[in-house]
Amino acid sequence: MAEVQQRLKRIPMSREEFEKLLEGPPCCDYINGEAIEVDRPTGRHQHIVGRLWNTLWEQRSFSGHLKAT
Repeated sequence: MAEVQQRLKRIPMSREEFEKLLEGPPCCDYINGEAIEVDRPTGRHQHIVGRLWNTLWEQRSFSGHLKAT
């Protein structure tokens, strides 16, 4: 599988400037004096993750480990 490398958009700013920004999109996190544009999961992605979690949870044994199939 080819590795995808995305260039993150970084904007130097103070914490006060960051807190005045409107909520996204684009969404940003504040790390070490920079606002860094990040992707947020979509509703579809969250739904798939939830279904995967439920399936794994149902397959666990009482010992807390996944059952062998």
